[in-house]
Amino acid sequence: MKRLINYLGGTVRLSVSGPYPERVINLCAQNRVDFWAVVWHDEHTGLFTVRHSGLKQVQMYAQRVTARIDEGERKGLPELLQKFRRRYAFLIGLFLALCV
Repeated sequence: MKRLINYLGGTVRLSVSGPYPERVINLCAQNRVDFWAVVWHDEHTGLFTVRHSGLKQVQMYAQRVTARIDEGERKGLPELLQKFRRRYAFLIGLFLALCV
């Protein structure tokens, strides 16, 4: 069930680098931004996954603590729909097929 919710909302894999990348993670935890799969490469670089809806908040926190955020892999329904945003006929057909 959790995978379905993450797929519908979309997820983004982020790489945080800077002098204190753990501050970004602490700010996410304090402000209830969901994150998971934290992996540390070294003391100045870490990887973690957030929901697409929390991406702007994480970027704001990174700016606040002078850390750099690099977006990695994006997954989920918002990313899929973004690929087809100019193919209106395809989206209408997909919608009709799902309705039937």
